[in-house]
Amino acid sequence: RDWSVTGVQTCALPISGTLDFEMTLIKYDSSGTQLWVSHYDSVGLYDAAVAMTLVPSTPPIIAVTGFSGTGFGSWDFVSVGFDPHTGARGGVSRSGNGSGNFSKPVGISANGSQGFHVAGTSVVSGSKTDIKLISYDSTFTQLWVSTWGDSLPSVEATALVSDFNGHLIVSGTITKSNGGKDMVVLSFNFYDGSLAWGRTISAANPTLEASAVDIACDGNANLYLTGRTHNGTDFDIATTSFDQTGNMRWLKTYNRGLSTDDEPTAIEVDDYGNVLVAGT
Repeated sequence: RDWSVTGVQTCALPISGTLDFEMTLIKYDSSGTQLWVSHYDSVGLYDAAVAMTLVPSTPPIIAVTGFSGTGFGSWDFVSVGFDPHTGARGGVSRSGNGSGNFSKPVGISANGSQGFHVAGTSVVSGSKTDIKLISYDSTFTQLWVSTWGDSLPSVEATALVSDFNGHLIVSGTITKSNGGKDMVVLSFNFYDGSLAWGRTISAANPTLEASAVDIACDGNANLYLTGRTHNGTDFDIATTSFDQTGNMRWLKTYNRGLSTDDEPTAIEVDDYGNVLVAGT
């Protein structure tokens, strides 16, 4: 019944006086009493947590993923293991990306007791980015890496979810050569990272923006994607559903009123199959 939170701690380095950021993991019991706090700092630059999951291996592991600077303008994905009982730091795995812009993971998903997967945005060069998906075992050994987007100007990952049917689902946003943006949802095979299918959603005018934000999955492996789409005047909330083979089930938009920007932040599905979208 204990629970943990993760985030970023900022501290001033006593010698140089520059700012350093480190991963911070805190555990509280059910009454709010702090049980322990643990940290990860690589080389005195920038480390930040993005997401975490509990891997029910033997022994169990809290796996935290985030980004870590190896130099200004050079960013790795970093995944760090912590003992859920003591906070002792365990395995660490880093995955390098191209230098230039910002690379970071966006989500982490446990692979049962076997390990976990991490998805994010990887800089290839300059402003060119791809979606990157990595599989790790419970010892933080990298099993495979899959990337998507080589033929596109730029693609950014936004969320990761497992459909509990042998697939990892990544949502993202494609920047197109015509200046527009498309929402994209990609289904990767769980065990080797090969692409099972991919779907895109454009704005009514394909030169305008449709950007993915979050994705969820129900118990029947149906997917629910939300994002924002420009209608020519302002942004609406767009929410769509796909079945496990990539067939679109429905697409809905929400517009509060003329000249209002409506933007989602999160999506969930309840036990009855109702879809909940929160936004601004």
